Amino acid sequence: MNTTIKGLLVGVLLSGWFPGTISVAQAATVSFMDIRTTDGNDATGFDVSASATEQTGDTTLTLGILPFSISAGGGTALMSDTLLMKVVVNEPGWRITSLTYTESGEFSAQTGFVAATIQMLANQQGPPAGPFYSANMFGSWGIGQNLAFGTIVTEVDVSLSNQLFAGGVAQIWKTAGKLEVGLEAIEAVPVPAAVWLFGSALVGFLAFSRRRLS
Repeated sequence: MNTTIKGLLVGVLLSGWFPGTISVAQAATVSFMDIRTTDGNDATGFDVSASATEQTGDTTLTLGILPFSISAGGGTALMSDTLLMKVVVNEPGWRITSLTYTESGEFSAQTGFVAATIQMLANQQGPPAGPFYSANMFGSWGIGQNLAFGTIVTEVDVSLSNQLFAGGVAQIWKTAGKLEVGLEAIEAVPVPAAVWLFGSALVGFLAFSRRRLS
C-alpha cells in the first residue's frame, strides 16, 4: 500500500499513515510520497495504514501509533523493518536543509538484555546505525539520527530502518517515531559546495532507566 501525505514544514510520527492528503497553510510545505514498507503486508516495526491522524501544531503532523512488542522468554527475538518514502518540497524557492529521525519506547530486561538500532539514509547516503543497549534494567529508551544538506536539495529519497532485539527474559517495544524536515528559503548567493554535512550521526540517545527493585 502506497500513501502520499502533503504536509507542512514539518514533523511526522511514523507508525501509521492515513490515506489521503493533508495540507496546512505555511510559507513552505513538503509532501511525503510513495510511503511503503519493504516487507509487504507483514509490517512489523512500521505500519503504513494509520489508526488515526491528528494535527498537533503548525509544523507537526502526528499519526496514530499501532503498538507492538518484541519478547523473549529465555531465547532471543529480533524484529527488523524498513520504511521508504520520497520527500518533496512543494513550493519553488525553498530547499531541504536537514532530516531528523527519532524514535522512543519502553523496555524491561529482568534477566536478559534489549537493544535497538535505527538508520536513516537520504539518497542512499547516511551515517551508520545508531544503537541503544541496556541489560538487567527497565525503563524508557530513545535514539535519533540527523542528516544536514550543504547543497540545494528539493527532493530526497528516504530510507528508515529499525531493529529491536530481546534476549533472555526481556521485552522491548516502540511507542513513537518522528521524522522532521528542516526547510529554508534559497538564497541568491550559492550555498557552499559541500554535498553532505552530517550533523551528529547520533543526535542522542535518551534512556531513563532504573534497576529493577527486588
